[in-house]
This record gives sequence, structure tokens and C-alpha cells, in this order.
Amino acid sequence: MPDVTLRGAVDTWVNQARDSKNFNGTRQLGMALNTAYAFLYFNRPMPLGAVVTSAKLRVYHSQSWSGTTTITAARLAEPLKAARVTWNKRPLVTGASASVTDTGGPQGKLVELDVKPLLQAVADGAPWHGFRLSTSGSMRKVFSSEGPSAYRPTLTVEWSEAPQAPTGLTPGAGKAVAVPKPLLRFRFTDKLGDTTLSAVRVQVASNDTFSGAWDSGWVTSDMPELDLSATSYPGIPSGGTVYWRAQVRDGAGLESTWSDDAAISYEPPGTVSVLNPPPGAGSTVADPTPRIVWSFSGTQRRWQVLILDANDPTVEIADSGEQSGTDTAWTPPDKKALRGTGPYRVLVRVWDDKNRDASAGYAESAPVDFTVVNDPTVAGVVGLAASQPNPWPGVVLTWTRSSAPDSYVVVRDGITLEPELLPEDALVSGTSYRWVDPGARTWRPHTWQVKAKVNGKQSNSVSVTHTPTTRGIWLLDEANGRRVWLAGSDQGSWTRPEDASSIAPLGASQSVRRVQGTRNYEGSISGQLVDAHGRSAASYEADLEAIRKAGKPVQLAVADLNLRVLLGNVQTAPTQHIPPSRLVAFDFWEVS
Repeated sequence: MPDVTLRGAVDTWVNQARDSKNFNGTRQLGMALNTAYAFLYFNRPMPLGAVVTSAKLRVYHSQSWSGTTTITAARLAEPLKAARVTWNKRPLVTGASASVTDTGGPQGKLVELDVKPLLQAVADGAPWHGFRLSTSGSMRKVFSSEGPSAYRPTLTVEWSEAPQAPTGLTPGAGKAVAVPKPLLRFRFTDKLGDTTLSAVRVQVASNDTFSGAWDSGWVTSDMPELDLSATSYPGIPSGGTVYWRAQVRDGAGLESTWSDDAAISYEPPGTVSVLNPPPGAGSTVADPTPRIVWSFSGTQRRWQVLILDANDPTVEIADSGEQSGTDTAWTPPDKKALRGTGPYRVLVRVWDDKNRDASAGYAESAPVDFTVVNDPTVAGVVGLAASQPNPWPGVVLTWTRSSAPDSYVVVRDGITLEPELLPEDALVSGTSYRWVDPGARTWRPHTWQVKAKVNGKQSNSVSVTHTPTTRGIWLLDEANGRRVWLAGSDQGSWTRPEDASSIAPLGASQSVRRVQGTRNYEGSISGQLVDAHGRSAASYEADLEAIRKAGKPVQLAVADLNLRVLLGNVQTAPTQHIPPSRLVAFDFWEVS
């Protein structure tokens, strides 16, 4: 709330006893009942239209006086010409006056008059020429603006301007909303006022003249919005258009003018229904990449499918992203396959062809929860076995099936690794199949399953358990047949960084640490390329160089960890060993 203290008044006084004398420039201003008046002029302290919340005129005794007297301030009706004013040529006063009782006192005593009503009249448009001071008693004198600096007259005014009319009305521009009683929002601006919002008011009408408008009245609120669903408003008729406008009140009680109007219509959204997975309790699918099917009662323009963890819907499993078109089915790609039995939750969102406000958004289906199950009518695999025939930690799965299915599903420890393994990619010959899992953590047991999938349904499977082992450090790019073994005893550096900040609140006995996120393993490790496991150091170096150039994730197996990582800063250096070998160092970052 603005305030200003004005000093250095233009002032003078007049005396009937010396009716033609001008007293401008004296150190004192005299007042006596009907025979002497003091005049003071300050620049207008507040803008027109402001609401004056406080106004104090302060003057000080220039001499000691006794006895009770009333000091009165009145607003001048005509300009003050301080250098020429005399008793015979003194300006008149107008309007209300302000008084204070003075009981006397020593030189320097403060006399304070509340002149708020006088200044409010000026802010409302009355002419401003200054004050006239008078007294109800004999001659009294106060210091003028020529007196000691600590005792010169001052005028201190606080004021508040009414807030501006609301802007940015949302929804508006004739756009459609999805509910008959929408949330109405707008911008509140009060640059030179109280700057706090205390109440809002909204009118809604079927015409832009607001004849017969519904009026919310003043609703206490510190937010520039009004939720019509919390009011008595009857609602926008389906397919109808209405106009609305808003008004605000600030913390000083000042009210804005009405905003411009905004037009909106109510277009009920269509209904989205999930058809597959089947809605209802106990819903199941027999495919880790299930086909999501839905229907929409309106005209579809865009759609999105979300698959969430039903136990914790904040965890997203798969997301189609917003897609344009009229498709009513979506199958998650392999990389978004369901990695276990669930339960999962599917939601479908559809945007229609209406010119909707952004807040109206989309129509959303009711959630459908489901689990992934096996189908016993689909013939499974036979003779599933797991082994580690090589020194690197790649577990080889083998099995047979009399006929090739559409695809195989490979599961480790209940998590789907391959939802769509094509038979030709695992075929050895005839009815025999082989697939390598390079990512199982070593020195701990794991259980694998292989299921056949036919017509979107997966078979039951027997399980096989194996504990992979490893020595040294392995980098594995199984897709391209690249394997690198590093000898040595470097423990490496391992961190799991946190994005966090520490805050020490003022006066608190302890700090607060806020963690915004945590990352996977990061670090560096080194070793030596030597002739080992039937391969030369040079062949290992060639594979390492190919991995470095490819820049794609590989498996890093060390101790009992087997991580999918990106490599960086790969360095090699020769040694003096015979046969020749290489020292190797690299940084790594674990990726999902």
C-alpha cells in the first residue's frame, strides 16, 4: 500500500491586526480566534481515484503555551499565493474540516490532525489548494517550513488504488467446456493497492448485456477463480452458450470494475469404454503385449492409452503417447511389454472434435484392472534347461517344441525379458531352440520360464533354476557377439548420486535435506587385457574398440553385479609385458 511523507510546505499566515502585511518566509505561523490564520500547501500526495486510508498533518509548537484550545484544518477553496497573501486578500475555505484538542505544552510539542476526510475529497476530484489552520483561542504559533528541520510541518498520506478489472478470463473465446458448472479463472492485478485478493464476484448470463444475469455475490477468496459447482448456479444448458464476467475486491476493500465478458458453451464429452481387457472384477489377459481395445460415443480426433501399476497408479508401465486419428485399438510394443503378472490398470483418453477449452481436456475411460495369466490350452515347451557353458555370465536356455509358435515369451524371476521372441531367432535346428540371457546377476540363483505364444495367448511353462558365476570383469554385447574380459584387482569407484539440496532454516536446530531424485550406479573401473579364456588380448581389444564406437548399452558383470551400462572415456595403454597386453580404464553409467 503506497505511502508518502511530504515536507517543505509552502506556508504563510495572516493577522487582522496587520491586515495588509504579508508574513511569507517567517519561522512561525500564527493562529488566533477569527483574527489570525495559518496556511500550508503541499503537492497533492495521492493520485486521483485513490482511496485514502490514512492522512496526518503534523505541526509543532514554536513556543510554549498553556490552556486548552482546538486546532482546526480546513481545505482551501482557491489557490494560495503565499508571497502576496494578506488578511485583506486571504483565500476562503470549503468542505469539511478536521480538528484536534491541544492542551498546551512546551516548545516543540507535536500537534497532529487527522485530515483523511479532506484528502479523500481531493482524491475523489475536489480541487486541491492546501490547508488553513485556525484556533479557538488566543494567539498560538507553530513552526513553519523555515523553522528547525525537526519541527517543520509534514503531511503523511497512505492510500490504496482499486484493483484493475480482471483479465485473462478462462475458459472463454467461445470454447466448449465439458461440465455444466466449470471452474472459472482470471488474472488479478493490483499494482498500487493492497495487492491481496479478498473476494471475487462472477456474473453469468445468456446475453452479453448481462440482463437477468445470475450473480454469485461477493465470495471470500484469495484465489482469482470461482468454481461454479460450489455455487447455486444452475448450470449451462447442454449445447448452450453463456457469457460470464468477473469482479475482484482487494484487502483494502476496494473493488474493481467488471471485466470484459467471455463466452463459453457446454458440450458434454463422449463416453470412452474399454472393451479389452474385459472390464469387471478378475479381468485377465494371456499376452504380455495385450491388445487394448475401446469405443467412443463421440467423434474421436486424438487418443492415448496408459497402462499403470494397479497397486500404485503413479507408476507408469506403458504409454502410447497422444496419437492423432480414429484408431480404437493399440498393442504395446515389445519395449513396453508388461514385465510380470500384474495387476495392471488401463486407462484410455480420447479428445473429440469440439473446439474445447484446454481445461476441458479429454474424456477418460473408467479404469480397468487386469492380470496376465497363462492359457493351458496352448502347448508349452519341453525340456527347458539352463546352463553356463562359458566363463562369461551368459546363461544359455534350451528347449524343444514340436511346432513353432507365433513367438516365445522369456521370463526371469517373474519379469518378462522377451515378450515376442521369434522362433527363427532362437532356432537351432528342427524342434530345438536356444537363447542366451546375458543380464542375470551372478552368484545368486535365478528362475527362468519360456512360454509359447499362439494367437495372443501364452502357454504354461515349467521352470528351471540356475546360479551363474563369473571371475574378473566382463563387458558383454551379446547381440553382436562381442565379449571383453579384464584381469586385475581394481575395486573401481561406485556411486549412486542424488540430486539433493540442504537447507538450514533460520533458527532451526537442524538442517533439512531435500532429495529431488536418485540415479543408478555411476563410476569408473580399470583392468588389463591379457590372453585368457582361449582368446588373445588383441581380440579383446578389437571388441572393446567396437563397443566404444557403437556407443550403445552393454552388460557390465563384476562380482555379483550385472548391470546394463553406457561406457565413456574408454582409455587403453600398452604395457611392457610379454606377450603384449593393454591397460584399460573407463567410466560407466547404469541405464534401465
